[in-house]
Amino acid sequence: DFQKAVDDFSYAINTFPDSPWLGLIYLERSKVFKAIGKTKLAEDDYQKYMEMENKRREYEKLSGLPQTLSYQDNLEISNRAINYLEIGEFKKAIEEYSILIENGLPISDNFTNRGVAYQEIGDYEKADLDFRKALELDPFDCDILLNLGHLSRILNNSNDAIAFYRRASELGDEEARYFYENYDNDKGKT
Repeated sequence: DFQKAVDDFSYAINTFPDSPWLGLIYLERSKVFKAIGKTKLAEDDYQKYMEMENKRREYEKLSGLPQTLSYQDNLEISNRAINYLEIGEFKKAIEEYSILIENGLPISDNFTNRGVAYQEIGDYEKADLDFRKALELDPFDCDILLNLGHLSRILNNSNDAIAFYRRASELGDEEARYFYENYDNDKGKT
């Protein structure tokens, strides 16, 4: 419901005028306005977002704080990284995920996906480090556990592979359950 979204964003803007997220709220509300054909309101909100983003960057520059990426920058880099991963451009995917991680978006998905790219180019040590960092950030993510299980199989570390598959299986992941229950019969299949 677009009107509900506009109402919620408007409430947040009026209730939290000093929020560090205010620029993002304006950006998101501008997208809703655009979707419902309120072009002028969309342009006004986007302009407010850009003004706030420029002020934030100027403040970081003047105060000597590390320069961070904008929400829009993060989104664009993330989309490129996903695309590179999907088309098999693993080194480019690694570069993009590294930019995200190093510039303030060290979330488990970024470590997991970079780990997948490292694994695909045969850099198993870095893949393992990224998967373990992702697991540290999100210990109940079955995809991370499954990736660690697959990597452990590649490295012929049966005990770790079984442990990761078992843990993901206990969390309800059916693919992990299959690998856990059929480990000896399916060695090498991932």
